[in-house]
Amino acid sequence: MKLDNATLNLIGKQAGSADDGGFLAIGRAGGVGVATVTNGSVVTITEKSGGGAGLFLGGTGGGPLGEGSLTVSGGSHINIVSAPGLARLSIARDGSALVRIKGGSSIDVGDGITTVASKKGSDGTLLISENSSLTTGWLGVGREKTAGGSTDGGTGTVVLINSTLAAQNIVIGSNGFLGGTGTITGNVTNFGIFAPGNSPGTLEINGDFSAETGSHMILEIASDGLGGFNTDHVIFNAGHTLNLSSLNAEFRFLGSADPTSFQSKLLFSLDTFFQLRQTDGTITTLDHSLFNTASFSASAEQYTFTNFSFNVANNAATFAVAAVPEPGQWAMMLGGLLAVGAVARRRQRVPAQG
Repeated sequence: MKLDNATLNLIGKQAGSADDGGFLAIGRAGGVGVATVTNGSVVTITEKSGGGAGLFLGGTGGGPLGEGSLTVSGGSHINIVSAPGLARLSIARDGSALVRIKGGSSIDVGDGITTVASKKGSDGTLLISENSSLTTGWLGVGREKTAGGSTDGGTGTVVLINSTLAAQNIVIGSNGFLGGTGTITGNVTNFGIFAPGNSPGTLEINGDFSAETGSHMILEIASDGLGGFNTDHVIFNAGHTLNLSSLNAEFRFLGSADPTSFQSKLLFSLDTFFQLRQTDGTITTLDHSLFNTASFSASAEQYTFTNFSFNVANNAATFAVAAVPEPGQWAMMLGGLLAVGAVARRRQRVPAQG
């Protein structure tokens, strides 16, 4: 299906042996579906009588499994309009799906439900880039909404690139990933991986944030090529509840970024990575006591960490690092070890002199 500077309106519902809301399915019942909505196109799916309205990729309840792909670009928009709470966007219900929203485009689910990989075994990805947006009531990333709350689903990935995500509640499952750059408006509960930045970058959260047991936050550091560093930043907004008691933060040094140099510039600090936006718009530091029971680790692409620890009270890290040898150095080291081994064997074969 391809829409180019076009309008598509789907109105009404299926009423047969069982009433069903209006919906558009891309890749269901084991099939493969591909759709593009571009160049200012508008898709509206409407059903207000109570049956619900939805857009489904990678399987539906009546047609499980399948592969779906959707690209919304060039200032295009998809609107799902239904009775309160009944609109639905499903990206990989039990199959696989990829959705791209880019070029100033949007998908609006109102106060409805959006899931990315809701069932176990599913694999779904949502990429929102170039000042685009998703608006929904509830978002599950590798998580499915239930009557009593939510439960883990499949492998879900949501990445923002200079874009916005708005939802009353956002839940990241244990196999879920949410990260990128831009703004999140809504309450975030993380059971999986939360990764601000795009090697590196800034992600701002205007809502509550809770790091659940077993969850991870990845904070990246890269060399700026001028002797300095670029780092990930998380900006929380004042007036919201932050639960960081079970936070498991990993400092990840990319490429040639040198942890020792980073430390010498007094950058190995909570204030480097975490900030608070006050109600007047100013940026300040975050209360360090929020991290009192958090855990920290570090890794690097070209260095090996030993004895790493981070002291919240002192707001500082202690560690030792060793550079990982370059491939040429490995060859020299291997050659040296072989030579030592040859000498040892030769010594064992030489008779003792009396």
